[in-house]
Amino acid sequence: MKILVYIEPHPIRNSMTMFSGIFPFLKELFYSSGVDVKIYANNETIEELQKLNPKMNKMWFIPPVADEKCFFACQMMSWDNGGIERWIELLNGGEIVTKYKGIMARIRNFYPFDIVITWGENAAVTSFCDENAVTKIAMERGCTRPPFMDSIVMDPYGTNGQAMVPQLNIQDIAYATNGKSMSAAEARFAYTDAQDMLHSQYYSSLGHTLDCWFSKNKKYAFLPLQLYDDANLLLFSTYKSIFEIVSAVVPRLIEHGYSVIIKPHPFSGLRSNANIENLNARYYLSRFDNKVMWCDPEKDQPSNPALFNLADVIITVNSSVGFEALYFDKVVVPLGRAIYAPQNLFPSLDYFLEHSFDEGQYRYNISILREFFLNCYLVPNEKLSEKNYLLNRIKILDLITKKHHGNLREICKDYYEIVSPLQKINRLKRTFQEMSASQFWRHISIKQKMIFWLITPIVKKMTSVDNFQRFKENPAVFFKYLKNPKYRLFGEIFFPL
Repeated sequence: MKILVYIEPHPIRNSMTMFSGIFPFLKELFYSSGVDVKIYANNETIEELQKLNPKMNKMWFIPPVADEKCFFACQMMSWDNGGIERWIELLNGGEIVTKYKGIMARIRNFYPFDIVITWGENAAVTSFCDENAVTKIAMERGCTRPPFMDSIVMDPYGTNGQAMVPQLNIQDIAYATNGKSMSAAEARFAYTDAQDMLHSQYYSSLGHTLDCWFSKNKKYAFLPLQLYDDANLLLFSTYKSIFEIVSAVVPRLIEHGYSVIIKPHPFSGLRSNANIENLNARYYLSRFDNKVMWCDPEKDQPSNPALFNLADVIITVNSSVGFEALYFDKVVVPLGRAIYAPQNLFPSLDYFLEHSFDEGQYRYNISILREFFLNCYLVPNEKLSEKNYLLNRIKILDLITKKHHGNLREICKDYYEIVSPLQKINRLKRTFQEMSASQFWRHISIKQKMIFWLITPIVKKMTSVDNFQRFKENPAVFFKYLKNPKYRLFGEIFFPL
């Protein structure tokens, strides 16, 4: 099996190395047995990858030829003065796609890859793979982030609004899981960092200003904002700016008795144009007096779980925050096409505000969605460091995609049936290990702490990174399962369970 990892060579946000940080997600693939893996990227990205990862084998790379280098350099233009439009053309399938498809054809002439791995969307890769019967697997950060499960998406149809789930309806997802569902309590128990979640949900401070604001109002809507140049926003919604979103949504919510809390994207403070977008939106919102609370990104912000607890409804274009709110059984209104939004599940804003909303049916449906996403579709980031884990996922997706020839309903069903049993066991096992570790450190004596710190450097030298992590989490469990009886006895004496 030959796999091409296609790291976007097109300049994005005034940078030639936008995706140079994705190698850690793919690292184990290059050390898996029975597979040949190559990377194609622009020269700047290749240099950056080698700088960040000095042990990378130079034979892993397919560098661009001279005319490709020139072409990439010519695509570099001011991001806010033509750059965004050119990028959207590449994502949407404009004229620029022809050149990139030619690059793919050149590579395949001497490296006949069976599978292409991409990060994010790229219409040229999609079109080339469709025309040449090559499996494409698009990867992206998943729609759960810490303190929720840190996840990755792997989808043969694309990411964001191009992925499998938005092309199906909730009945198809129920068919895939055979009607199995997951409660919000189970999701919070097994698919979060429990201690961080507890703190974020119940103990993180809202701040005096926000506390006072919440005490004066009764119905709340939470509107988390995305970046102005987010591909999700530009490709899979009708909105083209932050101002368009708030001016279309906030007055309607206030008209129906809601107070609105708005939280800008945490990275918006790092980009000048994002700040300008936020200022325009904030100026517009100033007319609504005490009905809108803007969480300043430069100050301490309340955690999303704390806001989920307080909000009656979460309004989002298609942010990952929308799926995270389902951990709390909240009503979510996606304004665009979201990776977690099958048809016939989420209400439109108009329907939510103007019609009686069947919350019972909605909660049953989102329990089905949670089951499919958390026990199958989302890949736990921590598992990618395990040998052959990523390769096995790739093989599964390749197999079921070819088997069902575009029948998404059957692809999802097979995917769930293959992946979910082990994923559920792994998550529950991890959760109980965390609970065990928490109990251990709560009751450890001063003498045991001293012994732990004395032997820590010795254990670090003697064992693997994964085993050393287990040792740090719970020495008692670590020693109990060692093969050497002398080490087990040491654990029984000094770290009894």
